[in-house]
Amino acid sequence: MKIEELIRKLKHSKSPVSLSNFSKVAKYFGYSLDYVQGSHYVFRNWTGRKFIAPVHQNRIKAIYLKIFLKEQE
Repeated sequence: MKIEELIRKLKHSKSPVSLSNFSKVAKYFGYSLDYVQGSHYVFRNWTGRKFIAPVHQNRIKAIYLKIFLKEQE
């Protein structure tokens, strides 16, 4: 599945997103996993901007993906 298709599919989903799919989307926008503190995964891009998402059972709530995508617009 192409990343654009994955983003479109996940954007309209209300169910939690897997950490691996979120990581693929984050990588597409230039973010990589910087560090983990407890359940909070911190993604950072090359400019130093960061996005923090709580992860439970390898899933991220869909609202955090939506917030992340809105910040990328």
